[in-house]
Amino acid sequence: MKEYVSFENPVEIVFNTIKDIFFILNSEYKFQYINKSASDFFRTASSELIDASFWDVYPFQEAALLSDILIQASLQGEKISQQYYSLSHSQWFNATAYKWNEGLAVILSPANSESVRQDDLLQNVKVLSLVLDYIPHIAFMLNQKAQVVYLNKRWTEYTGTSVEQGMGIGWGERIHPTDFQKKMLLWDQNTEAGTAFKTKFRILSKRGEYRWHADSLVPLPTKEKKPSLWVGTATDIEDFIRVKRRQEFTNKALHVVLNSAPQITVVYNTLNQTFIYCNSAFNQILGFPLKELYTSGLQFFERNVHPDDLSLLLEHFGWVAEAGSREDRTIEVRIKDVKEVWHKLLLRSVILNNTTGGKIKFTLHYFTDISALKEIEDKLRESLHLATTITTTTPDLIMIYDIPSESIVYLNKSQLSDYGPEELKKMNKEERTELIYPDDRVAVLQFHDNFYTATDEEIREIEYRVKKKQSADEDEWVWLNERRMVFQRNEKGMVQQFIAVIQDITERKEAEIRKTEYEILNKLVEKKEEFISVASHELKTPITTIKASIQILKRLIQNHSDEHTLLVFVIKATQQVNKLMSLIGDLFDNTGFNAGKLHLNISRFNFSSLLEEIISSYEGQRVIQIEGIVDVEIEADEVRLGQVINNFLSNAIKYSPEETPVRIITSLSHGMLKVQIADQGKGIAPEKLEHLFARFYRVDENLTEVSGLGLGLYIASEIIKLHGGTYGVASELGRGSTFWFEIPVKVS
Repeated sequence: MKEYVSFENPVEIVFNTIKDIFFILNSEYKFQYINKSASDFFRTASSELIDASFWDVYPFQEAALLSDILIQASLQGEKISQQYYSLSHSQWFNATAYKWNEGLAVILSPANSESVRQDDLLQNVKVLSLVLDYIPHIAFMLNQKAQVVYLNKRWTEYTGTSVEQGMGIGWGERIHPTDFQKKMLLWDQNTEAGTAFKTKFRILSKRGEYRWHADSLVPLPTKEKKPSLWVGTATDIEDFIRVKRRQEFTNKALHVVLNSAPQITVVYNTLNQTFIYCNSAFNQILGFPLKELYTSGLQFFERNVHPDDLSLLLEHFGWVAEAGSREDRTIEVRIKDVKEVWHKLLLRSVILNNTTGGKIKFTLHYFTDISALKEIEDKLRESLHLATTITTTTPDLIMIYDIPSESIVYLNKSQLSDYGPEELKKMNKEERTELIYPDDRVAVLQFHDNFYTATDEEIREIEYRVKKKQSADEDEWVWLNERRMVFQRNEKGMVQQFIAVIQDITERKEAEIRKTEYEILNKLVEKKEEFISVASHELKTPITTIKASIQILKRLIQNHSDEHTLLVFVIKATQQVNKLMSLIGDLFDNTGFNAGKLHLNISRFNFSSLLEEIISSYEGQRVIQIEGIVDVEIEADEVRLGQVINNFLSNAIKYSPEETPVRIITSLSHGMLKVQIADQGKGIAPEKLEHLFARFYRVDENLTEVSGLGLGLYIASEIIKLHGGTYGVASELGRGSTFWFEIPVKVS
């Protein structure tokens, strides 16, 4: 540890050697210190002289004689020595004035004095100032009013302020406000009693930080009851305090760690065979109070260690005490607790400290309760046996897969599509992917690549097909169900490995397929029966009308009715025949499309003429508006194209109010003919739009007033596709629908 120079010793030595008149004046010529001889010389108590002006205390005539000496010393900063005659003492004196900080030190000695030579005395003062300027502490002097009358250079070096700024009461501005109040309180208490005292306070450094200092203030010896000058040093103890705080924090943290540790921790003094430390785990595990171990020592173990383990324990303590190295040693012993319950403890011991003579003094011992661990080991052994039994007997494949290396690290003995565990392990990722059914590979790879987002509790599942190893000429596929869960994560928390249970579900899938086929078959039967019912109704209606019309015609002919009356029923019968022919045509077209036997008959015709012919057939039924007339020769199947327009137009008329018009919008652009037919009907629900062009589909099955087999739009869509075109519908409930098609055409 660093030894610091004591401040008060040199001060006392110097001032105790001054037997002559000695006093110190500040820059304003006020007394800051006087010795006993000076007090007698001025015939005034020292307490009354402190802070009093030299010119007020000393008679004017006397002061005038000394003023020249004092002023020269102050201005020149040098020692000035002269003799002067004191009228009030009727005696010659050798007067010497010497620069002291910003003030003056003055010595008066009788001209015939045999005291120490003034030069030697002043030299001592110089040496003192030099010593104080180079000590590593702030040295200072205070008068009775706590005003600084002296500061060494260390003040400036530390605070960055001049000595002048620290003089008087200026020093207080660098002291922490809280510490300054406490320091002044101690000052008042101790200066009144005239006793030395010590304080701790913070001083603001030139770097702008407060650092702790410790000072020791000592009153200068005086024959008066109350000292007039105090001297002291302030030592920087910030680093010491920080080290002490760190040590206290470390000790506290160590105490918390040891007491929160699950094992019993004890420190043993091998020299006097006593335990000097034990943590709270001793009481928590064994139930005994700590003093039981402190007072009993090794006898505690002799009373509570199992007889079969006692000799081993005592031998262990002896070995640790005599061990020549710091190697650790472990043993297992049984110790009973306060309730006579035995605990299996694992004891580990190490050497903690040696004496200066090399003998082992302290040893550290850890007792870990492994009773529960032994029980867990037994249960774990049972669990491992159970897990082994399950994995070896289950028909399912159990796999642990390492994602970074894309390799299988564990497989049970089950077979996967006739592939053995070792065979699967040897395959790389690409080879295993080749076993997957082509249509399932993308889904399986996405399932695998996205598994890194899985949580620890989450189970993800996928079904896919793999190729069977032992198959005939054609590939056979088996269905698998894979359930996957996170098995291990790396230090960054990313999924490292997963465990998967893979089950053969081929039989289940085949059963599902059979069930689906059965359901489809049932639906087809239902559709067939529905179609037969609708077709029967649709065919029966015109036939019944034709039959009734013929019967009426027969009677009218027999009654010789007029030709006009006969013509009405002939027309009516003809209309029903046409309707019947249309239904039969739809059925033939449907059969032709299914068999792939329907072909287009391409010819050249005027599209505008076709459109006018179709519209004329609906004359008197509805107002039909044409927008964008296309009057050009095109090449297409005129009959089939007319069939499509007729279907769209008849639907628009059937499904919209009679008072609303139907619009036909045509356009030709870049070789594409587009036809749109718009109505103002009730519209079609969005969920039904995608089914409109399916066979036998009817938007409203219960709409009996609208006839049809549900084949019209299907046949129209097939005709458009044969022309290489596209078709569609846009509809809004309550606003109407627009059916459209677009086909490429050759324009002449």
